[in-house]
Amino acid sequence: MLACIDTDWKLLTWLRYSIWMPLYPLGVLAEAVAVIQSLPLFDETRLYSIPLPPVLGSSFSFSFTLKIYLALMFLGLFINFRHLFRQRRRRMRSRKRNMN
Repeated sequence: MLACIDTDWKLLTWLRYSIWMPLYPLGVLAEAVAVIQSLPLFDETRLYSIPLPPVLGSSFSFSFTLKIYLALMFLGLFINFRHLFRQRRRRMRSRKRNMN
């Protein structure tokens, strides 16, 4: 909004490009804890499981899907963290050049 009126508020810019560093990993950690705590529930109740034909003698468990999601979530954390850090470095570097 401030960019629309050509105003640069240094504190707000710094917060935008810095506050994600502690908050993003905490959010991913909180979601991972919630998923890990829900795994026993899905294993016991077989909720959202897909029964497979009797020939295979098993079913596709939703908790297996959640375990894959956990692995992808931490991979995504790394990828997104790297992307956000590059954006921050690019923005903060350009601000230093403009100030000189």
